Order: sequence, then structure tokens, then C-alpha cells
Amino acid sequence: WFARGQHGSIFCFQLSQNWLRESLPESIGGLKSTRFLNFAENKLTGTMPSIVGEMVNARCWDLASNQVQGELPSRD
Repeated sequence: WFARGQHGSIFCFQLSQNWLRESLPESIGGLKSTRFLNFAENKLTGTMPSIVGEMVNARCWDLASNQVQGELPSRD
């Protein structure tokens, strides 16, 4: 589920416990205004896409109980 904020932007994006597999796609960068992203308890692997560094409004990423490796890309 997701919660909308001001002006129709997505404030919270919740996809925990959905059996998501493989890596997060580059298209995740389309959620630039999202502040809270929850992908906990899925089957995600690999590293975070570099586009994540451009998601300057993101305040919280929950990736617990996945196999994602490395760090979040830096914000330039």
C-alpha cells in the first residue's frame, strides 16, 4: 500500500512481505518524493540501484530480512 502526501505525492511506499525477488529496478527512482520505503521480509538480492542516490526525500529504507548487499548510494 501507499499513502499520499501533499499534491498527490507518495509519502510512504509499503511492499513488505510480498515475496519480491531479485534486485530493485532502476525505476524505483520514479518515487523521488517518497519519504518512507518498506521492502522488509521479501527475497530481494543484489545491490541498490545508483538512482537511489537521487531520491533526496527518502528518510527511511526498511530492507530487513532480504539479501541486499552494500550501502545506499550517496546523494550528490
